[in-house]
Amino acid sequence: QTTIFKIMLRDKGVGVDNVDVSNEFLRLYNAGVNALPQSVATTLTYNDEKIELTQSQYKQVQNAYNKASTQAQKLIASKEYKNANDTIKGKALKSLYDYYYEQAIASITNEELDKFGMFAQGFDVYKLAMYTAEISNIRKEYNEAKSNGSTKASLKDLIVDYVTDLNLTAVQKYMLLGYAGYKNANGSTQVQSYINTLPLTKEQKQTLITYSGY
Repeated sequence: QTTIFKIMLRDKGVGVDNVDVSNEFLRLYNAGVNALPQSVATTLTYNDEKIELTQSQYKQVQNAYNKASTQAQKLIASKEYKNANDTIKGKALKSLYDYYYEQAIASITNEELDKFGMFAQGFDVYKLAMYTAEISNIRKEYNEAKSNGSTKASLKDLIVDYVTDLNLTAVQKYMLLGYAGYKNANGSTQVQSYINTLPLTKEQKQTLITYSGY
């Protein structure tokens, strides 16, 4: 089964040289969590149009997954990852690979970075993958508790408590609350100053400021 799974990973363009990462994909798969990323193919569909990748572009996407693998090793070695359940782990791992895939495709198609892609410029990307997976799980568990009539704290309070306890700068905490969909009453000047230092266009910086709750 391990050999077959490694063939699956290789077919998707995910290197299997990083044993820790390939073993974690396999462990999650056996636990019923499919965190496998999108396949690296010689063609892609963009705006309903089929695009044949040049050899250079194909290599670009492969290299993106090599970067993802390096970050994935940091992710699975982190304390936050080790303490999370498998659903959160799978979501974090997949979003990490999705980020590098989307970044490579965006550079080929001249498409804008998505929301996660913009925020990733201001965070360690593997940590952001973990944070957003945790926030998604908090929202999921809250909605389940609400449907059972067993909620006590509000969803916002739960997310604020989670973000407050993270080992992040105040600016990054404000940004993460914005990512979660909340408006921030404080920190506007600091957040704008920080975002202005990021490698984004003027328009992207303004969009990211809005995404950050301002």
